[in-house]
Amino acid sequence: MDESWSSNFRVDPADLREISNYLTFARFGATAFVGFAPGHPATYLHHARGFSVQEQTLEGGVKFFSRNKIKTQSRDAEGHRVYREVTGTFLLKKLVTPNAYVFLTKDSGQYINDGLQRLLYRIRQNLTRLRLASGEMREIVSALVNHSSGRLVVRRSIVRNKRQETTVSYETELLDELYSKATAEDAHVHSFAFKLQHKRTGKLILNAGLNREGRFSFHDGDLSLFVAGLLEHASHIVKKKADLLQNRARSENTGEINPIRVTFEEPVFDKKDGVKAFLRILGRIRHGEFTIFHRNPYLHVSFFDFFDGSEFDLFVESSDTLIIVPQFQANPSSLFRLCQKISENFQEGIISEDTATIRITTI
Repeated sequence: MDESWSSNFRVDPADLREISNYLTFARFGATAFVGFAPGHPATYLHHARGFSVQEQTLEGGVKFFSRNKIKTQSRDAEGHRVYREVTGTFLLKKLVTPNAYVFLTKDSGQYINDGLQRLLYRIRQNLTRLRLASGEMREIVSALVNHSSGRLVVRRSIVRNKRQETTVSYETELLDELYSKATAEDAHVHSFAFKLQHKRTGKLILNAGLNREGRFSFHDGDLSLFVAGLLEHASHIVKKKADLLQNRARSENTGEINPIRVTFEEPVFDKKDGVKAFLRILGRIRHGEFTIFHRNPYLHVSFFDFFDGSEFDLFVESSDTLIIVPQFQANPSSLFRLCQKISENFQEGIISEDTATIRITTI
């Protein structure tokens, strides 16, 4: 068994008790998000613009936030802004994985989409939301199956291809079948919901789901398995990636750079319109813009994040390799988001430390 799985497979009884009490009479189960922060996120939540939260510390240090008044806005048929408030509750719990925290709510729909996710977005300068690659999702759930010696059946799935075309399926299938189908369609698995059952008796062990955006859902079954087997294990896997992206800003004293390399599984930049597709993805990132310095023989782009002032130079080094060079103002959360957007909307790649010497004349 994977040592990382074994070391993380534990939940504090007091924490579990508080979570279980919170979910009593929950109509829709629970939805959870995980984030990484250098300090306790409760500090940032109270300063999030447009939010009003009331905090209470429960047994085991679990924090309960209630009556979250979250002002949201939309537009009516005439284009005028319409303001409203959504309210709800959530628990905030520190995980075993260092600097990892889970935000869990029993509310649904409007509060999750217009409330909790918006709140996490507002504190993104201090909190890095966990996101998953398609392969990481498979790794996490496969380990869950091996640990429990159960049988897993996918009951709903969403698959997206490179043209952002989405296929929603309610076909009951095995996990390997789902991923084989996605590979055959040159697509990635975006999300899936599953039931994990005892092989011999058929008794339900866990009814849950997850997606690439780091949204986990709990419907029924073993709550401790959900927290430790899904949330904790996912945090442990993504933490390695998050750590790799720390302290990458260019040195103000020496000008030394700390680039990273993204290696894709195929020669994406040799394909017809490959560079155009990559630039379209950069252009869709909210609160950001890019400047093209040159396209031939290989692409060189500067990307600027308006939210926190982070700036990165991006070089297409070869047909399957992208080099990202963080500049003087480069927030780790911004770098993580940039890498994830490339993975989600362009092509999944392996992130590693790069030791190449790159001369940058434009700052």
